[in-house]
Amino acid sequence: MDNNSVVIICITGYSGSGKSRASNILENILPNAYCIHCDEYLPDYLIQFSKETERIFREPVMTNDGLSYFSQFEQKLTAEVWKEFYDIFHPFVNVKVVEDINTIVLEHRILFMIVEYMALPSLDIWERADCKLLVRTDNHELQLDLLSKRKDFSCNKKTAENRHFAVKEYIEGVAECVDYTVSNNYDENFDYEIKNIASQIMKIYGVN
Repeated sequence: MDNNSVVIICITGYSGSGKSRASNILENILPNAYCIHCDEYLPDYLIQFSKETERIFREPVMTNDGLSYFSQFEQKLTAEVWKEFYDIFHPFVNVKVVEDINTIVLEHRILFMIVEYMALPSLDIWERADCKLLVRTDNHELQLDLLSKRKDFSCNKKTAENRHFAVKEYIEGVAECVDYTVSNNYDENFDYEIKNIASQIMKIYGVN
């Protein structure tokens, strides 16, 4: 992948911590920016590897919507099942994210490529990133409230805990190697911090 003229920004953090909000703010502020949300690869994966998915979840794939598929039986999913799924899903994401970056760079005049995903440190793109951002929160009540209300993949407390456990090994220790760590208390201060990071990134790379 030729990213000599493209700044790659990787954002990781647990589910509901504010990764999508951070990436959307950066995409709106940074000039010629494009964001990839790796969760969006779920439908493609389920369709292409329906038998493998059914083997793990014991449920046939009867939908093109990956997130609604999980929502159908989330109460039955253990942390171990989630971990097994991520282990087979991530190699697919690893290939797809590079393919998409190459395509986007060829088709558009991109200066900043933002990649956002809960277990991003498990992917090769994390090591190749120019800028790494960790979004975290200590306000687990608000985090759970967000997870229970969001439209794409709402979940209950047990599901949130299981998914948290399943990706813990990918995120543990990340704080020591990131360029920016932002604590989210789900208020305007979070937006301000992300906007400040955007300003710093533009200054570093000489972009107005």
